[in-house]
Amino acid sequence: IAGYNAWATAIGATAGHTQNIAALNAIATKLAATGGPFTTDIAALNAIANKLGDSSPDYALTIDALNYIAANPSAGGGTPWVPTDLSSLVALYVADRQTTADNVTIPQITDWKGTAHFTSGAFWPTLVYNVLNGKKVFRFNQDLATNATGLMNGATAGSYFAVVKVTGDPAASTNTCGPTLGGFTASGTDGHFPFTDGTIYEAFGSTTRQSYNPVPLLTSWRIYSVHSAAGDYRAYLDGSPIFTTATNTVGFGTGTRYMGRHSTGTANYLDGDVAEISILNSVMTTTERQKMEGYLAHTYGLAANLPAGHPYKSSPPTSGS
Repeated sequence: IAGYNAWATAIGATAGHTQNIAALNAIATKLAATGGPFTTDIAALNAIANKLGDSSPDYALTIDALNYIAANPSAGGGTPWVPTDLSSLVALYVADRQTTADNVTIPQITDWKGTAHFTSGAFWPTLVYNVLNGKKVFRFNQDLATNATGLMNGATAGSYFAVVKVTGDPAASTNTCGPTLGGFTASGTDGHFPFTDGTIYEAFGSTTRQSYNPVPLLTSWRIYSVHSAAGDYRAYLDGSPIFTTATNTVGFGTGTRYMGRHSTGTANYLDGDVAEISILNSVMTTTERQKMEGYLAHTYGLAANLPAGHPYKSSPPTSGS
């Protein structure tokens, strides 16, 4: 237990545990290993080994898993960087961590950072297994989930990242053109991803709705991010900038937050799949943004999408890199 607690401390996970499994679950959570919480040491160690790059069958003995981890701390060196390394992370939604059965509607989209869960209503999204790089996704087909916890209320800056793919670009109708996140705005009108003309309308964290039409089609898996601060509004697709302006007033409003739907009206639903969404209460530095892009790209098998010259095109980020 002393060794596991030292390991937890070294990577910034909670420490001071009295049981091996508690320490291993803290380590697995910090490293974003999937399948937890675990009930046996070997299950936790196998998940951690898999997260660190081990593609061999699961080990039967803890010593074998530990030997792999000791020799290959991140399948390339150093402790793997994970989104929870960011102090500004306020909410994290990861489809692959959900445990609802395959192709079954999901009553709650869990916030793995805190308690800002999204709950489903009359039209529930579905959890679908083995879609993207062997991982689960949230499938929205005129479905939505809502959040009424005041997420991002009063924030003076913010960013969000989404690993997302839509069915139509341009959207087939106004019923299928909703945003990944809706209601995070003080603009009076919400976004579309994309609209029926192929344009992305984005209102996250602003008093003004912006618009842009990137060349890459959104019908393929994309890493999409938006960043809002006073006098600074930017959007990126797969690590490349697609919009920037120095004219921006931050505003998140105080209404209900949505995942998978526009915040006004009864239409404007997202028609597509979402693998992961993270929400932050700051505009990230270039280094932080690129780490998040690299982490998502290598987690979901999308490294080829990153532009040439991206610092994490060839390998994922590590803590301290």
